[in-house]
Amino acid sequence: MLNKVMLIGRLGRDPERKTTQSGKSVCTFTLATDTGYGDNKKTDWHNITVFDKTADNCTKYLHKGSPAYVEGRIAYDSYEKDGVKHTTTKIIANTVLFIATSKANAQAPTNGALPPSNDQQTFSDDTFEGYPLDDDIPF
Repeated sequence: MLNKVMLIGRLGRDPERKTTQSGKSVCTFTLATDTGYGDNKKTDWHNITVFDKTADNCTKYLHKGSPAYVEGRIAYDSYEKDGVKHTTTKIIANTVLFIATSKANAQAPTNGALPPSNDQQTFSDDTFEGYPLDDDIPF
């Protein structure tokens, strides 16, 4: 069985970080993804939850409007309020990649304040996984 989600979108709000009683970091944010084109364009909103060091990094480096790649699993929860049963859907992320844009790269501090990406790829407007994008793609 497989429960895996991969999303690329933009944060709908600044990440919120909390700490559990056991000292574990938890970060939540919303991610907007678009489907369709023109008049048929639709935006879907995803509730994302991240834990531990990834949660700390998300809180530190992401903000409303930041592009990000999120990989994780779908989780369903239910609760009862005023006698009515409610169901929520969220993504429990195990990987969050910060997608750099050309504008962000131009404004990035040069003192190394951005997170190192030793084990994660960084995407930009003119490259994908370190390879330049060609304007004359044959397909």
